[in-house]
Amino acid sequence: MRARTLWLAGLLAAGLTLAPAAARAQDGAPAPDGVWIPDKNPIPDLLTVRAQTPDGELPDTQLPLPTGHNPANKGGIYLGAEFVYFRQTNPLEHQPIGFQGFFDADGSITGKPGTFLGSGFEVLDAKDAGGPGTYQPGLRTTIGYAWKDGTSIDLQWMHLEKAQYFHETTIIPPAFAFGNANLVNSFISSPVYDFTNAFAGPTGKVNAGDATSTYGIWDAADIMTISFIQRTEELQSTFKIPVAYNDDFGYRMYGLVGWRFFWIWERFYWRTVNQSPSGTADPTDVAIYTNIVSNRMYGLFVGCGNEWYIGHGFACNLDLELAGLLDVVKERAKYELGEKDLPGQIKRAKTDYALVPEGSASFNLTWFPYENIEFRLGYDLMAFANTIAAPHPVSFDVGGLDPAWQHVWRLFDGFQVGFGVMF
Repeated sequence: MRARTLWLAGLLAAGLTLAPAAARAQDGAPAPDGVWIPDKNPIPDLLTVRAQTPDGELPDTQLPLPTGHNPANKGGIYLGAEFVYFRQTNPLEHQPIGFQGFFDADGSITGKPGTFLGSGFEVLDAKDAGGPGTYQPGLRTTIGYAWKDGTSIDLQWMHLEKAQYFHETTIIPPAFAFGNANLVNSFISSPVYDFTNAFAGPTGKVNAGDATSTYGIWDAADIMTISFIQRTEELQSTFKIPVAYNDDFGYRMYGLVGWRFFWIWERFYWRTVNQSPSGTADPTDVAIYTNIVSNRMYGLFVGCGNEWYIGHGFACNLDLELAGLLDVVKERAKYELGEKDLPGQIKRAKTDYALVPEGSASFNLTWFPYENIEFRLGYDLMAFANTIAAPHPVSFDVGGLDPAWQHVWRLFDGFQVGFGVMF
């Protein structure tokens, strides 16, 4: 998939193979050993520098590098490393979480239990951790082996640094609009219910009614923080087979087939702090909610690659691939107090399965400054259908945790720049 970092070495010379051979055939000069001649050998020799430089000649400067300039080379090991810079879909959508004000839990203030006091203005939404999107830097490495006829096999690993989104709201509203003299809008509340006394939180928060007029860490809270993290890994193996070539246009086509593992791990995190009237809070006054979705996709892919030799050591490539992946999805939601292993923890775990079609396209500009040495700059696009995510991540029913895990599309796109060498 995507920029085949050396990409496959059998590709190294692609269209470059073709133009030099035609030149030798036309001027009648004998071609050096190892150079592909259309009438002599139906498959270009992709591993010699003569397939990369005009007129089949070695570079003017000979460097003491073990890059296999021997024209009789039967194949070789190649290595590649790329810096990648991708962005991906953030699935979070609009879901109100926190509001200005508080609930009169026992009715000791209003005479009616459950009455909400305050503006009810929304101060925290799941979408607040939904972007704007960010690019994730990472590394893609490749190791493989190529044969003289251009066939190759490789193993490739890609790791992206995590993408993290963050938002926090406190008791200070915009323009200090605390409400009336009771400062009702200086509190933040959420409609969480069906929880145990372990999540009761501090008492005496409100200077009205009884000490228990507010109840629960999420009623008359002081700080709410949400964050969303995405991690990505990919491991795949690719077998490349030469299919067609045209020496007049410096064009080469090759087939791609292989297996792929693609992993997307996401965590939504919501932390609520309900301080005592003195402004302190211990772990029993802190509630944490997490929603983790792990898409582990396994499957096969097929594709078609195209390479055009531009000249002066430059070539461009376009690879197109389709994959069918089995997605094993781990879904976890949990409420817990602010210190691990305190009593009262409530969680739900499930595993789903889905079939995920994937399509990808990769366009690259390649430069061969010296035999079997390659630099590459490119752009990749990947689309995954039918993966699982939690666009509305919070389940407010603690006792009956049931977040809305849904099927979603995901897009990855980004750039890469790298270096490869064949030995």
